[in-house]
Amino acid sequence: MAVLKWWHVMLFLCITQFLYGSYCDDEEEIDNCIADVLRLQAMVTGYDHHEYDRQSLEKKSLDDLQQIIAHLYDELECGYFFSAQLHLNLTGSAVFYTGDTGVLTSKTVGDFSFYEEATMMIDSLLDPKDGRVNDLWILFVYARQIRVFFAQYVNGGGGALNYKIINENQHMHDYVLSVIDGRVAEGCAFENYFNMKFEKHLSIADERPSFVRTKETARVIDTIRRNKHLLNENFKSNWANQSLQFSRSESFAYGLLLFRDEQTFKLFLDEFLAAKSERIDVRFPDFAAGLTIKSFGEYLHRIIDMLKIIMLQITLSYVSRLAEIADSGDVLVHAQNFDDEVLVMFIVLMVLNDDTEFKSIYENYVYCYITLLTYAKVFDEQRFRQCKSELNKSIDYLTWDIRRDYNLPTKIISAVTDSDKSLSDILEVGKRFVDKIKNDIGEHSIRLVQSFLKMINEKYTSVLPRR
Repeated sequence: MAVLKWWHVMLFLCITQFLYGSYCDDEEEIDNCIADVLRLQAMVTGYDHHEYDRQSLEKKSLDDLQQIIAHLYDELECGYFFSAQLHLNLTGSAVFYTGDTGVLTSKTVGDFSFYEEATMMIDSLLDPKDGRVNDLWILFVYARQIRVFFAQYVNGGGGALNYKIINENQHMHDYVLSVIDGRVAEGCAFENYFNMKFEKHLSIADERPSFVRTKETARVIDTIRRNKHLLNENFKSNWANQSLQFSRSESFAYGLLLFRDEQTFKLFLDEFLAAKSERIDVRFPDFAAGLTIKSFGEYLHRIIDMLKIIMLQITLSYVSRLAEIADSGDVLVHAQNFDDEVLVMFIVLMVLNDDTEFKSIYENYVYCYITLLTYAKVFDEQRFRQCKSELNKSIDYLTWDIRRDYNLPTKIISAVTDSDKSLSDILEVGKRFVDKIKNDIGEHSIRLVQSFLKMINEKYTSVLPRR
């Protein structure tokens, strides 16, 4: 029986730390946190920050420092919500409540859009918030939808739109504004200069937006513009002083589609599915025609889970070949190669560190083919066969579960399933599969999608199946 190399053990420990949390040296992490606080306190959030110095920070515990960092990011998010609250109050009042057709025109329709701002809000907080930017995603979907309505409103002169369209968009507007109102009420300190009720609001104090729900067109437009200008200046400032690292891209909506187009997706599947396999029927969302959170979430889940099924089948084929050489001296090398070059890469790339079911498959694989074979003094065939059987059942069950919950075809068959491919052949297919995901979809797109799905799973559990 081969002995597991020391670097295999270290790699496994690192992977475990990634999946379950970091176990870094406290002293080193304290130094990193102090540097983060000193950098982040220059961040423009709409609040006046407490000024920290290194000497005072060195007296704080790691937990205290982490809380300070989290608080600074929370303040930034609150500034975003206050800015969005002001924008929605002004634009919604002008269009849905005052009936002032002089506010929203072909010259001001760009001012009414908040899409680019919502995009950069998410992009700047995606990593610091570990993808949990739920209410900002709701704002993003709203901003995409409402700008289509505003364009229709301008082109149709407002009155040309039927009551149903106006009522649907007003209902959406009121819902999103209620989400934002609730968010700032429950978790945001009052003293933010984006807060329209704060005496140091970005407007001159004696001209605070008492004009909401009035027809003072020039002042409404001026305040909408000043709010957006100040917000965009904050984006620029935080990017320039390296308080935040984000792309400042005006649009990442098409990154949420995962694949560039349906043809790219079809070619991808043709490469990794057997000829006799059923193909998934996915119609790409039409952003121009509008979308709902439910329909878009279902689309994303079907794509992501299709990729997981293919990886599960590649894994099942690989472990079947491994079982044939379980008592040989080469099994550990082959098992570790697949772990290092395929499974771990897939988990990291697909941001599956919160996916308990897929992580369970990974743990079982490591136990059966690395831990059990490494630390057993004598190869215990019966124990190994039982472990292998449980792993195979787990893979089969999870595959079945995914198919059922997202109405995927029952006969999804990977290119290596029931084939005569060798271990090295299957390994190469697995590596190519991971590389293809990275190149055809991209890491950033997957992070965006997984963040969007977190929002759906946490806020709209009735929208999608129980998983």
